[in-house]
Amino acid sequence: MTTLEQTIRKHANPGAVVGKVIAEFPDATADMKATMKKINDVISEISHLSKSDIEKQLSNFEFAEKPKEEKKGFDVPNAVQGHVVTRFPPEPSGYPHIGHAKAACIDYEIAKQYGGRMILRFDDTNPEKESQEYVEALKEGLKWLGIEWAQESYTSDNLPKIYEAAEKLIQMDF
Repeated sequence: MTTLEQTIRKHANPGAVVGKVIAEFPDATADMKATMKKINDVISEISHLSKSDIEKQLSNFEFAEKPKEEKKGFDVPNAVQGHVVTRFPPEPSGYPHIGHAKAACIDYEIAKQYGGRMILRFDDTNPEKESQEYVEALKEGLKWLGIEWAQESYTSDNLPKIYEAAEKLIQMDF
């Protein structure tokens, strides 16, 4: 058996073909024995053709090209061009992983799509788990992905403001 025949048999196996045949010709299920015989006969016939004969037969068909889908990006309702600000808030408690990459890419691409900016805000409020080593690893990972951030901040820098706001809410009985 030639390499071409092996390729045809690999890709044109009865199991792969029968679903398409039944989808296009539902009546073919009435006599599955005859349908499978026909499928096997056609596959056998094709597997004995030369490459040039296959190409010649294929040239008799018109293949519709799939329409190319436009890249749509992200749909952010009410987003105003030039005013979108996203933030990527990793907790620097370990090395970056695929989840960080996914979240950061989405945040970055949305900001870029709308002519905005992305803030890298480290959620560093658990000092027992976090370290500067992880902060640097996260920043290096983002750079490797081609992600640029407009601003870098740390949640811990804002703790006095957060406490003040919490005290006001408590006094307001929230």
